[in-house]
Amino acid sequence: MAISLTERTASVWAFLTAFLSRNTPQQPAVANRIEDYRNGYPRFAALFNADPGFCIFRRFGNLYARSLLLKQDKLLELEAQLNELDANEDRQLYLKSRRYDGNPERKDLLEQIDIALHSYGSSSSRYLHRNANRSRNGCNLLP
Repeated sequence: MAISLTERTASVWAFLTAFLSRNTPQQPAVANRIEDYRNGYPRFAALFNADPGFCIFRRFGNLYARSLLLKQDKLLELEAQLNELDANEDRQLYLKSRRYDGNPERKDLLEQIDIALHSYGSSSSRYLHRNANRSRNGCNLLP
């Protein structure tokens, strides 16, 4: 009988909670065993580090995707603003060269676009990389 992801997650979480709630003596200077670490994050970290099977983190995939969609929408707005500025430009020379472009509004808009493109590009790369390497790195990434 197959165990669902929710059941497996609940089972692992119950194990971790029970395991980490055990009382231990005072924290030694150098801990060699999981039990030697204090309860809470110190012991969680030691357990996660002890075996790749215990390494469980959330991907926050929906949040990454939502953030990318918002950044993409912002870029669409900026692109429309740039197209409108270009369409309404009276001086053709301003459209032929960055150096001769005397429209400060377009220069400011292009700077905003550059910042937004950089943010979108780095975020999309991270999102694609995380999804491509879901379980290759030895850690289980929950949705």
